[in-house]
Amino acid sequence: MDILAVEVVGILLYFIVFYIAYKIKKLDFLVYVTVFAILFENLNVLLFADVTSGYFYSNEFLIYIFRTPLFIFLDWAILIFGAYLLSLKLKMSKISRVFFIPLFVTIVDFVIEGVSVNLGYWTWSAAVGGGNIFSFIPPSNFAGWIGVVFGFILCYEYLDRKWLSMFLGYVVFIGVAVFFVFTLGIVFLIFLICFVYSYHYNKILKKNKKDFRVNYFYANWVVYMRGFFYLYALYYFFVYRHYLDLVYDLVLIGVLVVEVYFFLRFKGILKKKI
Repeated sequence: MDILAVEVVGILLYFIVFYIAYKIKKLDFLVYVTVFAILFENLNVLLFADVTSGYFYSNEFLIYIFRTPLFIFLDWAILIFGAYLLSLKLKMSKISRVFFIPLFVTIVDFVIEGVSVNLGYWTWSAAVGGGNIFSFIPPSNFAGWIGVVFGFILCYEYLDRKWLSMFLGYVVFIGVAVFFVFTLGIVFLIFLICFVYSYHYNKILKKNKKDFRVNYFYANWVVYMRGFFYLYALYYFFVYRHYLDLVYDLVLIGVLVVEVYFFLRFKGILKKKI
C-alpha cells in the first residue's frame, strides 16, 4: 500500500505541475528536465548497478520506464522545477541559479534518501550498514545529486539550444567524474568545446534578453510542493523511530532551518538581494 501511495501521489503532483508549467509558459523546462531524469537514471542503473557506489531499484513498483520506477523521474522534475521557479522569484542571476538550484534540490535528498533506502525502494551496492541511517548511503550519492543538477542547469542557462541540456547535462556529470576520478579528461574536453561554442553563439544572439516574467499565482504552488517530500520523510521519521538516530536528527533540523529561511525569503518576509 505504501508503494502504491508513493506512485499515485507522484503522478498526481506531476500532472498538476505540468498544467502549471503550461500556464506560466515554462513547459519546455519541465519537459527537458523530465527527459533528462529518464536519461540519467536509466543510464546510471544500467552502467553502475553492480559496481561500487552503484544502486538498483526494487522490482515491487507498478510502473517503470526501462529500469527505473516512473515516480522517480516525476519527483526529480518536480523538485528541480520548484527550485528553478524559486530562484527566479528571488531574482537570482544566472550564475547564482547554476549553484543554488543543485544545492536546494540536494538538501531534500538528505532527508528522503535514508527513509527510502530503509523502506527498500532502492539499494546501494556499496552500503555498509550499521551505525546510523546514512551508513546505508555512500557519500558519493549527495555529491552526485549536486553534480547532475549542476550539469543540467549550467547547460540550460547558457546554451542557446535548450534541448541540448538533456544530453550535455549528463555529459558534464560523467566528464567531471572521469576527469577527477580517472584523470582522463576526454569526455570533459568534448563538452567544453561544445559548451564554449554554444555559449559564444548564445551571447551574440541574446545579449540583451531578459528572463521571462513568471506568473507566480500558479508558480508558487510548485514551490509549495516541496512540503510533500518533507511530509513523506517526517511520517516515516516517526513510524520507524528514526528520531532515535542522532545524525539523522541533526541533518533534518539543519535542512528544515534552510527551508524555513528560503520560504521566508520566498514569501517576502525576509528580503535580501542575491
